[in-house]
Order: sequence, then C-alpha cells, then structure tokens
Amino acid sequence: MIKQSPSLSSTSPFAIREPGVTHVLVTGGAGYIGSHATLRLLKENYRVTIVDNLSRGNMGAVRVLQNLFPEPGRLQFIYVDLGDQTSVNKIFLENKFDAVMHFAAIAYVGESTEDPLKLTKSFFRKWLIWDLTEINWLNLYATGSKMSGYLGAEFQETMVDSLR
Repeated sequence: MIKQSPSLSSTSPFAIREPGVTHVLVTGGAGYIGSHATLRLLKENYRVTIVDNLSRGNMGAVRVLQNLFPEPGRLQFIYVDLGDQTSVNKIFLENKFDAVMHFAAIAYVGESTEDPLKLTKSFFRKWLIWDLTEINWLNLYATGSKMSGYLGAEFQETMVDSLR
C-alpha cells in the first residue's frame, strides 16, 4: 500500500527533474538516523522522498519534518514495505530520483539471533533497492543501522556534500 503526502497535486514535482534541484530517496526515513539525514537534506534545500513501513520508524518524526518544511514539492512520505516489489517499482516509475540514502534495516542485534530469517529478508530487500537503483542509474548511498555509532555530524556532512 502506498500513501503519499496529501499536499501533492496530480502533477507531482517529485516526478520531474528540475535544474538545480536534487531529489533524494531516503529509505527508513522515519527512523532516528533516516529522519536526521532527511532533516539535514531539507535544510540544504534538497527534495526528499521518505519510504518507510514504520516497523521501526515513527510517523511523528515525519510529521515534524512536514511541519518544518510544508512547501509543496519539498518532502513526500510513502508508506510501503521495501519487500513489496510491485510498490517499489511503482515508486521508481513515478518519481525521478537523483540519489538514494538507504537506512531501512532491522536494527536490533537480538532479533538477528532470535529470528535470522527476518534479518535475511531485510537483507534481500536492500538488494531489491540496489537492483532498481542500478537499473535507474542512481547514485547510491547505503548504510545500515549497525553503523549508527559512526553517524556523527562529519559523516552526515560528507554524505550531503557528495550529493552536490
């Protein structure tokens, strides 16, 4: 199931390329790391699409971002599970992305030992995104939640600067 921000019109600015505007897809953008990366991107005037199934993310974080950046064409949220290949394909067909920042992941170590199949499914969902980005010739910026200890301001600045 896909839900887009209600402010979108039938001619979505997310579906077109505009000179000087970089459109970034942030998977897991409702989570702690993803929402902070999204905040930084929005502050730097990027166009952002968050894709999250809210299994770990928080809709409250998305609402805060939407309230901080209410201008049409700045931020859209799509509720979808990355394992739903049909929906993911539709997202890539209906949007023009310049880059992907991948933060969607199973974040808890205990889960990987209690339910290794769940972690394996999460891993293959990442590959689904990577395959699509290769097809669409996107710049891919990938990280997992296991790197959260390394994501300081310097890392975020490097990621944002590399999009320029």
